[in-house]
Amino acid sequence: MIQQVDVAIDCRDLASMSSFWTGLLGYDRPEPMDDRYWAATHSLGAGPRLVFQTVDDAPSGSKSPFHIDVHVDNVEEVVERVIELGGSRIDADPITEAGSTWVRCSDPEGNVLCVVQAR
Repeated sequence: MIQQVDVAIDCRDLASMSSFWTGLLGYDRPEPMDDRYWAATHSLGAGPRLVFQTVDDAPSGSKSPFHIDVHVDNVEEVVERVIELGGSRIDADPITEAGSTWVRCSDPEGNVLCVVQAR
């Protein structure tokens, strides 16, 4: 069961990117999750949570600076559903950072999404 949807935005400068997107979309000021991740919600509860994540590289080729995080009750069940629907699993083992655990997957056209264990 999906519990929450996040849009993750890669940033080389957390402050400027989060200020831009929260200001443009009317979101509340972002709160740090740790030193690499900040998250913001809309004051009226509209839209998904925005998660700004620090990266060292600029987008290039097929790498997109945006992706969707789907928070679920059971990561492995949903990863299997991704595969059944024509997507694929990218990570052999789950990744744990900033208090969350997830597996990166891709849709049938190679766009990345993260299946995140709901807290």
